[in-house]
Amino acid sequence: RAHVLANIDRMVVGPALSTRLAFEDDGQTKLGSALSVGERAELVARIERHGEAFVGQEAVTLSTTPVYVGGWLEPRPASLRVYLARTPEGWTVMPGGFARVGLSLDP
Repeated sequence: RAHVLANIDRMVVGPALSTRLAFEDDGQTKLGSALSVGERAELVARIERHGEAFVGQEAVTLSTTPVYVGGWLEPRPASLRVYLARTPEGWTVMPGGFARVGLSLDP
């Protein structure tokens, strides 16, 4: 909670238990740097009261990847998550990963 509040201008803050996909606009996820002074104060107050209900993640610039849409290749925002597991011998990279591609150019 303290880290999110101290760095809110660099964070994307949303509901901890959201069932929405990452690229869906749920109307509840907020980019700290885009908030007005009043919106920021309201979000900070909500996090202070119910921090367990929120997740803060540093905002990142997504890379783009070509996507075949309507007979054309178009750039779309994409992210790739890889997984590692800790073992007694150290870290092991798990096979595969999880990729997400945006429906539009707007990440």
